[in-house]
Amino acid sequence: MKEEQPTIDFAYSCVVSIKEIKKGEQFSYNNIWVKRPGTGEIKVVDFENVIGKKAKRDIELNTQIKWDDIG
Repeated sequence: MKEEQPTIDFAYSCVVSIKEIKKGEQFSYNNIWVKRPGTGEIKVVDFENVIGKKAKRDIELNTQIKWDDIG
């Protein structure tokens, strides 16, 4: 159904940087979000678990976040 499309789009997404993130910077709603395709390591269900954690390395814009990137 048309009304379900936003949920479907969100559900099949992965965590991606929406800004450049420097090593040691905290992941926040301002620098990460979920985007399609959901081919990345961290799926939408774990998005909230990433918020507040720190980056182990510099991360470029539009990069899929990996568990190894999180400290």
